[in-house]
Amino acid sequence: MTQYVEQSIIEHIDKFPKYKSHYYRAQTDRMYLPPDMTLSKMYDLYLSDASSDESRKTVSFASYKRIFCTKFNIQRKKPQKDTCNKCDLLAVKIRDTTSQETKLNLEKERQQHHKEAEDARAMKKQEIALAKTYDHIETLTFDMEKTLPMPRIPTNVVFYKRQLWLYNCDVHPGKTGKGFCYVWVEGKAGTGAQEVGSTLRKHISLNLDSKVKELILWLDSCGSQDRNIKLTLLLFVVL
Repeated sequence: MTQYVEQSIIEHIDKFPKYKSHYYRAQTDRMYLPPDMTLSKMYDLYLSDASSDESRKTVSFASYKRIFCTKFNIQRKKPQKDTCNKCDLLAVKIRDTTSQETKLNLEKERQQHHKEAEDARAMKKQEIALAKTYDHIETLTFDMEKTLPMPRIPTNVVFYKRQLWLYNCDVHPGKTGKGFCYVWVEGKAGTGAQEVGSTLRKHISLNLDSKVKELILWLDSCGSQDRNIKLTLLLFVVL
């Protein structure tokens, strides 16, 4: 492969908008492509752009992939689910340790952690059942959902553009199980404690039955969004 062709691949990959992970922003410099972008699609777009350049038309998918993997710290899609930091940390420690005693202790710690998680799920299920049984109790489960790129149009031009992100805070009342989606776009607001608090306040003011005297909240304990002093102070105001 000539230096000209290699540089053309690098410049092509650089055209695509890249994003930091919402979950691992402080832990890694890795960037992510939009969720619907694949390496195969990028390669096809490269060949399409190179239709009048014979030297670029001969580039194989393997060569394009090699440049992508060796010259960039990019993952082809963002993580689709929240992962538990403690689970991830324990898995790495168990994998890397050479001491059987240490591995055994780590396995016990992981089992205990999983038990605590199962206990929490069981407690949430019980409290949702309470909300369905008693008029004066309500349970709200809420979280920021996956961000979505806008607009969703199948034209090649959009792949090279920095799309607008749509944010969605989802609230699920235990009594009905009916979900409420509160959406906004980046530029109007972010995804921090203020925005999550505003969403919760709006839902409580518009949808919480006046009979409710006890409100139980379930959340993912993300410090920047819901497990913080701002949300605590908000609850003192609205409840």
